[in-house]
Amino acid sequence: MAKLVGMRYQVVPFNNVVLVQAAKLAKYQPSAWPFAQAVEAFSLPNAAVVQLLRIMLLFYIQLSGESVVSQGVGGMLAALLEALWKNPQARKPLLAIRRNSARLFGLNVVAEANFNAIFDEWSRQHSKDVL
Repeated sequence: MAKLVGMRYQVVPFNNVVLVQAAKLAKYQPSAWPFAQAVEAFSLPNAAVVQLLRIMLLFYIQLSGESVVSQGVGGMLAALLEALWKNPQARKPLLAIRRNSARLFGLNVVAEANFNAIFDEWSRQHSKDVL
């Protein structure tokens, strides 16, 4: 499935499991195939924003539990954030995720803290755009 997403097939079931497979095939490099191509789906203007945000969070939580270099996870999350930010419809819900991270992550405080650090670093690069 991840390879089909990487080849830009449009009718492919797309979820966090496929995104994790794409990350593994890309050796956790955000700009490598097929992860980079999968990320493009997050910037499409007609995308289902709520579903993509859910996929991003589940992807992040799953990789946070694996023994992956944290820089790789951070870079991949930053790539997803950047792609979502390109979609004007996704901006408000994306910012709401950060404000509600404690509720979203629940007892997974380590994943929440790491997510917030990555999100905050990413948002500093967009300080003029983020209200």
